[in-house]
Amino acid sequence: RTNGGNKAWRIHKFVYGRRHCFYCFDIVGVIVHKVFQKRKMSGFNDTICAPSTPTGESAIAGIRLSGLLCGEIVEKSFGKTAQPRIACLGNYKDISQKTVDSVLYVYFKAPASYTGEDCLEIFSHGNPFIVQKLLDDLVKKGCRMADHGEFTRRAFLNKKLDLSQALAVSLSISARSQAALTASQK
Repeated sequence: RTNGGNKAWRIHKFVYGRRHCFYCFDIVGVIVHKVFQKRKMSGFNDTICAPSTPTGESAIAGIRLSGLLCGEIVEKSFGKTAQPRIACLGNYKDISQKTVDSVLYVYFKAPASYTGEDCLEIFSHGNPFIVQKLLDDLVKKGCRMADHGEFTRRAFLNKKLDLSQALAVSLSISARSQAALTASQK
């Protein structure tokens, strides 16, 4: 694989006990980027969640979920059957059926999602307290907090992104200048 420039990239997999690490090396063998580290090589049986917007007060905050429980969470939290790719307004109810916030949510059925799995995006008011209550409740309903880059990792493993696209996502997120952002988008 090439990175679009002159350098060729080599991917190597290292296995340490149950952990699998993939590293991206440049042509002379220097580690350029640790692509990911995951818990198991076999599929993903868990549902992950994480804020998709920065922390702090704002008008709107986003939470993203990916995994098998997304449809069930829509039914438990909103009392409706999940309909793919339709933005819905609803009252998010916690595990004790108390309303946490009025939110907008969108359900994406696999494989037509970013990760290739069932996904759910929830947009609440941007109060950090509300976001934390939603995340705590999602964990109680069977989700776990996502590791850094795990949504993109799942997209890569489900062949929704190739390695260069996955690295471009990482570079776009970490860009600190217009030049860095432009370079990450090529």
